Amino acid sequence: MAQTAQQRDKIRDRSAAVLSGNVQTPVQQMPDPMEARQLRLMRRLARIWAQIFRQVILEQLPRLLAATERDDRLDGLREDLRTLTATVQRRFEQRVGSRRIARELLIVSRLTNAFNQNQVNRQFRAAFNIELDDLALQEGALNAFVRRNVRLIQNLSEEQLANTRQIVLKAGREGTRNEVVRRQLQERIGVVRSRAELIARDQIGKLNSQLTQRRHQSLGVNSYTWRTSQDERVRETHAALEGTVHRYDNPPVTNDGGDTNHPGEDFNCRCTAEPVLADAVATAAATALAA
Repeated sequence: MAQTAQQRDKIRDRSAAVLSGNVQTPVQQMPDPMEARQLRLMRRLARIWAQIFRQVILEQLPRLLAATERDDRLDGLREDLRTLTATVQRRFEQRVGSRRIARELLIVSRLTNAFNQNQVNRQFRAAFNIELDDLALQEGALNAFVRRNVRLIQNLSEEQLANTRQIVLKAGREGTRNEVVRRQLQERIGVVRSRAELIARDQIGKLNSQLTQRRHQSLGVNSYTWRTSQDERVRETHAALEGTVHRYDNPPVTNDGGDTNHPGEDFNCRCTAEPVLADAVATAAATALAA
């Protein structure tokens, strides 16, 4: 998507004010209501998983450990664990359903899309009296968000069930007491809940960042000023980026691991990209010359 003729005219009309610095860009807000909705969904899924896990795994734990006394090679325990963890995964899928989850995620993503459009429009309206009407054009990004999040949910369950098999097998080899193993498995429930919450916060931020970039670039804005939320939760590496300018084709290093990201892309990042409005002016001028 590129600037339309009408958009170019409006940008040129306001170019002097923008380039002179007389336009104040509104601060982009984060989609907190959508994050809250995603959190509720993920917490509900974690509760359902925990209920099934208790019914299938924890209730069978005494039997599983007792059987190891008669099975030095633990072959029977391995087979039982494979069967029981597969049962957890199957019942979880039956209770929540990938299609049902996908529908709920699509609703959240569309709400985020509308919220993001509103926020970006506030900025371009203040600068150029332009409003984007591109909700339908973002459906590809929304569908990718849904697929990614469904897979993250499935992976979370599969990873914790794999950890469960390892814990119980180790207990069988070492003769660990039932109550100790039960406590270790109860911790898996807490891990699922905390990881589910992290996924919700992280993924909404990433989608918001992606939509911002797509909308900026549709109007010829290829660079941005990094803006933090300017509170005590901002990590040091991001605080150092406040007010710095970067291009979308050259994101800055954002963590001690050397990873490069745009605002909102790093894990649980709440930073935003303020458009460099001069880019839109330059794009409009270059397009007019080429016409």
